Amino acid sequence: MIDLIKNRKVKRYLIILGTVGIMVLLYFSIMKKSSQKLATVNIDIVATDEAKLLEDVDVLNYLHRVLGQKFEQQKLSGLDLKKIEDILDESNFISKSEVYVTSNNILHIKCFLNEPIIRVANKSKSDFYIDSTGNAIPLSKRAAAHVPMLCGNFSKIDFTKLDKEGTLGNEVLVLSKKIHNDEFLNALVEQIYINDNQKIILIPKVGNQKLEFGKLDMIDDKLEKIKIFYKTGMTGSGWRKFNTINLEWEGQVVGSSS
Repeated sequence: MIDLIKNRKVKRYLIILGTVGIMVLLYFSIMKKSSQKLATVNIDIVATDEAKLLEDVDVLNYLHRVLGQKFEQQKLSGLDLKKIEDILDESNFISKSEVYVTSNNILHIKCFLNEPIIRVANKSKSDFYIDSTGNAIPLSKRAAAHVPMLCGNFSKIDFTKLDKEGTLGNEVLVLSKKIHNDEFLNALVEQIYINDNQKIILIPKVGNQKLEFGKLDMIDDKLEKIKIFYKTGMTGSGWRKFNTINLEWEGQVVGSSS
């Protein structure tokens, strides 16, 4: 009986010693790992558009500028991955980022870019893009997104509140998204023009027509009429004789050569 109790105590002590030993090894392993530097930085930029508005070097330069140092020269212990993610997510170009370090000391940065749906032709300042959520995206020196241009009199649009329903800005955003998400319309529309009466005119990429969209009501119906008109409404090149195509009347499309 005494030998059995002694054996149990010995096993318990061995388990405790083994656990302590493992913890000590883990501690020194972590300390050794933390004292090491990054081997390299791998940047992966994900864009839905073929034209990437950012390159790897742009991401690095942006992080260097905000952090005030070249973070890749730091030890792993001084690397704040959450902070790097937060900095990237604050960029107008980036919708989401993922930052992590693998066992071979490689820092992986994955950036998902915002997708422009329209470019604002700003007369007083620089042009900029708008994404599907209404956020502004600066122009890029790397590439230009192939999206329709918003032109004309949009002085009544507050581009900081495009998510506010019932406003002209929100209605233009809704129209832009519908055009962007439709393969045919996205290939057709070159420009969204707002005249002084706050009515919309769509300018196609081909031909000399003006598509008089009018007020931003019955958007789906009007867009569908455009598709039907170009696809089946006219045969051959007959539609080219019209200078103006009016979509404002419910249930019909009116072409005019004047």
